[in-house]
Amino acid sequence: SEAAVMLLNVSFDEQIKMKEMFDRVIQNVRVNWRQRGHDNSVVLVSPKGRTDALILMAFREEHKERRYEFMQSVAGQAFGKSHVTRCLVIGINIDRRSLPYGVIGVFTK
Repeated sequence: SEAAVMLLNVSFDEQIKMKEMFDRVIQNVRVNWRQRGHDNSVVLVSPKGRTDALILMAFREEHKERRYEFMQSVAGQAFGKSHVTRCLVIGINIDRRSLPYGVIGVFTK
């Protein structure tokens, strides 16, 4: 239920912008997935009135064992913003696009 509430706080315009940015991230992951530190996520940090962040993260089938490590890393980046105390990470396996997502997690600071 926490994840649903966090998603409901994302405006339609923010959803469109995140999708456009995430499409570029997917292309980047397809090309650069073997390079350590490649850009694999889009982060939406709520304005200062709210304390949530939403992250869309792309990973390849070959890295599915490392998806939790990737999730912790991107959540840690969101927690770098002083007002963010909760983070929803949705991981998408770009090699299995028939699935809506590969992993989902709520992290707290």
